[in-house]
Amino acid sequence: MVPAAIPFALAAAFFPAAVAVMLWLLATPPRVRRGVVYLAGAATSTVGSGLVILALLHGVQSAPGRRASIEGTVQIILGGAFILFAAGLVIRRPRLAPPDTASAPRELRRGGYIGIFLLGLAMWTPSFAYVVAIDLIVDSRRGVPAQIANLLLVSVLVLAPIEVPLLLYGLAPRAVIAFVTRIELLVRRYFWQLGTITAGVGGTYLVIRGWLELSH
Repeated sequence: MVPAAIPFALAAAFFPAAVAVMLWLLATPPRVRRGVVYLAGAATSTVGSGLVILALLHGVQSAPGRRASIEGTVQIILGGAFILFAAGLVIRRPRLAPPDTASAPRELRRGGYIGIFLLGLAMWTPSFAYVVAIDLIVDSRRGVPAQIANLLLVSVLVLAPIEVPLLLYGLAPRAVIAFVTRIELLVRRYFWQLGTITAGVGGTYLVIRGWLELSH
């Protein structure tokens, strides 16, 4: 696996809303089946968009100078946005409101598995961190099969908030629900600290990397 892509894959996996959704799905039978359907929608969105992004990045490889200019500019813009977001969290410490899982949208309930699949599809559109991870995979200059394999590995890391609870639920259902609930409480308590560190470090890295791209 491309080592440089791992931190951004983990940053993309930082998704408190997904934890709240998993709590809701695991609270109502059939728990595992509902979670698998949600995972299918999330994986379809994540892997599908990843393959499209990978193809687009390969499409601009024929003009290396233009690609470097585009990538450098985009990375500086994204990095600056991340740094501003981190600064905003420092200035104002937000608190996440507890999710009202009991009042899930009626449309979603009536939609059954289709609604859950579409929820996963919509929630897991590609994040900035995921796009950067794919860009690093392309920059590794490995063969296309190796890049696709790395993309799949990155997607597995990104979808960890869904996969880990599902894998462990079969072994110890009550313990998993208690663990996921505890993680959600910790995330809500330390959201601004985690968000500040992730956005600040990631944004600084992108600005430096973009500046280096433009200076070459």
